[in-house]
Amino acid sequence: YRATLEHLTVVGVTGSYGKTSTKVFLTHILKSAGVRVVSPPGNVNSVIGLAEFLLRQVTPLYSVLVAEMAAYTIGEIAQSAALLKPSIGIVTAINDQHMALFGSRANIITAKYELIQALPKGGTAIFNDDDEACHTMAGRTSSARVIRFSQVHRTDVYADNIRQGKGKLEFTRHAEGGAIAISVPVIGTHLTSTLLAASSAALAL
Repeated sequence: YRATLEHLTVVGVTGSYGKTSTKVFLTHILKSAGVRVVSPPGNVNSVIGLAEFLLRQVTPLYSVLVAEMAAYTIGEIAQSAALLKPSIGIVTAINDQHMALFGSRANIITAKYELIQALPKGGTAIFNDDDEACHTMAGRTSSARVIRFSQVHRTDVYADNIRQGKGKLEFTRHAEGGAIAISVPVIGTHLTSTLLAASSAALAL
């Protein structure tokens, strides 16, 4: 069925945390721009869940699918990517959250990097440059275009003037096309990173 959706662009999102919020922010940005975008509800992110969503909800009317991809063993994200065929991949961050499942941080990195390895030549890989593991992943990626985002330093897409107002997060987002002021009705400056991930993917699209 996926092969029949010839005009569908898939954005895959993985990482130890921030997957769902990145998916939600990116979907909202694209909808606001008039893009026909669809994404699974909640934290539907397993191979079976994604397959079911694809079959039941993703029609030829949509041009973009944003899907988070989780893993509890090495090989699961590769399966999800083989199913959905993403051309853009986002890695939000890596921590020790699933150490008991994977046994080592190296195995966690291997599992998450499966998304990037599945991208086609000429695809886009987006990394959190504030995260050491993601920074290393970006450095080893040569088959896809790499976009780095940061809320700490200047890179491809970055934020400064970050401030938490009353009920809204504000910052200035810098990218190749220039700087724009961002104001989002959320609480938590940590969400700047998530918003930068979503913004980077929107720019890539």
